Amino acid sequence: MTASAGSRVPTHCPYCAMQCGMDLVVDAAGRVEVEARDFVVNRGGLCQKGWTAAALLNHPERLTTPLMRDGRGDELRPVSWTTRSSASPRRSPGARSATAARRSASSGAAG
Repeated sequence: MTASAGSRVPTHCPYCAMQCGMDLVVDAAGRVEVEARDFVVNRGGLCQKGWTAAALLNHPERLTTPLMRDGRGDELRPVSWTTRSSASPRRSPGARSATAARRSASSGAAG
C-alpha cells in the first residue's frame, strides 16, 4: 500500500507500554514523518524515541516484502504476501526450531 502526500494515519508509539498517541504523515517527497497527537497519555508530546519512530520506516534497508528461499542454501528472493502466506509451514523461518522445541518437550529432553 502506498500513501499519498498529506496522508495522515493516527497510531501509537511502538516503543514502550505508554502507547503515546501520534500521527504518521506522508510528506511531499513520500517520506513518513511523526507528529504528536493530543492523546490522554501524552497530551500532545512525545519522547525522543517517539519523535524518531518514523526513521525505521524510511530506512533504505527496511524490508517491505516477504523473502523466501527455493531450497536450503539458496539466496533469499522477494515474493508476494499471497505466495508467502500459502507456503508450507516447513518453509517458514523458525518452523524448524519450533518443531524441535515441541519434540524436546514431548520427549522430556532438556532444551
